[in-house]
Amino acid sequence: MASLNLTLNAQVVGGPQVSVARTRQIEAYDKVDVVINPGDTDIEVDIQPGAATQVGFLLIKSSLYSQAAADQKLTYVVTDGGTDFPAAGDGLELNDPHIYIGGALAVFGLAPKTLRFTSTYVPDAANPAVNRAVVEILVGRSAIAP
Repeated sequence: MASLNLTLNAQVVGGPQVSVARTRQIEAYDKVDVVINPGDTDIEVDIQPGAATQVGFLLIKSSLYSQAAADQKLTYVVTDGGTDFPAAGDGLELNDPHIYIGGALAVFGLAPKTLRFTSTYVPDAANPAVNRAVVEILVGRSAIAP
């Protein structure tokens, strides 16, 4: 068993502050770093090698986030291997870090197994690394299939 420590601090400048500290026991974890280049579509990242119901923690962080002012987005779709969430549309916009823990994973309506990333950023010929996203994914899960 490994301990997963989650600490979150949110503060409104000049206003209230809420802190959360939580420890969760996990049997296994995976950290995946993937590069999503401008214009990439449906880049698949496996986050669960076994039964998808084993995922209990999912963090998705990027070096580049969607920009509301521009029409440039980094999105992802969650799949259980047969069904996608969201089922239609552009996917979930990665405009900030996304954290799902425990019951929050139920928002997908499926057990996450794979993420598919798409970037609508435009390549910059002068500097190809400008619109490249380095996405970090941390998954905490059970090691024993249900």
